[in-house]
This record gives sequence, structure tokens and C-alpha cells, in this order.
Amino acid sequence: MKAIILDRDGTINIGQQYITALNKTRIYRDAPTALKKLQDAGYKLVVFTNQACVGRGIITEELLKKINTRIIKLYKATGVNLSRIYYCPHHPEAQIPKYRKACSCRKPATGMLRKAKREFGIDFRHSFVIGDALKDLEAGKKVGAKTILVLTGNGRRSLKELKPRTRKAVDYITPNLLSAARWILKQG
Repeated sequence: MKAIILDRDGTINIGQQYITALNKTRIYRDAPTALKKLQDAGYKLVVFTNQACVGRGIITEELLKKINTRIIKLYKATGVNLSRIYYCPHHPEAQIPKYRKACSCRKPATGMLRKAKREFGIDFRHSFVIGDALKDLEAGKKVGAKTILVLTGNGRRSLKELKPRTRKAVDYITPNLLSAARWILKQG
């Protein structure tokens, strides 16, 4: 199955930092149109997100789950089905001990992507990873997906951080999710 694997904050919803309250959840205006086009073209839509805010004690894992559910519902109201939001609450320096670890799910590691592959039968060779941070794209490259840097969220800062080593992690750079969708659909 081909998939579009999306970062959350700064890619499908507005924000460069953590969402800390349900009422702060806002999606980009053109994102539903973009994702609907991709969904209609047969792509499974999944999200993967590092959420060290849980390990740092900024929000609880329960609130994170509610925020993720709200994001799914906001998109569902536009006709877009986000199949799942995978999240990593861990960080090697987390203040809350149960989240303090170097794990295989925290991007740029590929644990969340591999879990999505197992659960949905994703074929990474025919899939795209879209994000606003280099770690999103590095994870995508590690599994053999095509990668797109969007310049929303932290994307412009990430663009400035590109170096020869990390440039290889990016297949395409684009202003936003809608232009990313158009490019993907042209790929055939």
C-alpha cells in the first residue's frame, strides 16, 4: 500500500512548538484540500510525531491523545481520513523517568514508520514522508520513502540547516502541503 506519512506540528497543523491545549489545535487552511487529493489518489494517510512535551511534563499523555483525536476529527469533518497518529513521548533527557530513554521511535529513528508498515502494509518505495524538520525526512530516507520538506512550521529554518550530508535526505522542497500534493500527483 502506498502512503503519505506526515509530520504533525508545522506540517498538517499550525504551530512550531507543542500544542498544549485542545483549543490551540488549528489546521492549515489548504491542508484538507491537499490531503483529500492524495487520499482520493489512493494514498493511506498517517501521521508520525515526536512529542517530548510529554516526557518533559509540559502535557500529559492523556491530553496528547485528546489533541490527536481532535486533529483526526478536524480532518474527518473535511472528508480526510487520517488513519492513525503515531507519537513518541520519549526523550533521553526527559524529566519524567518513565519517558527518559533513547528509543527506536523518536525521529530520526524509524520505529513509528516501521509500526505503520506492519499495521497497514505500507510499501515505502511508493510512499512519501512530508515534514518541516530534517529529522522527519531523515527517518523517511532510512526506510526508502521519497521525502518532501514543506516550508511551513519550522521548514524555513530547516532549509537553512541543510548541509551536503542532510541535503540527500530531501527529494523535494515546497512552500506548503498543497504544492507538495500537486508534486506527488505529477510523479504518477
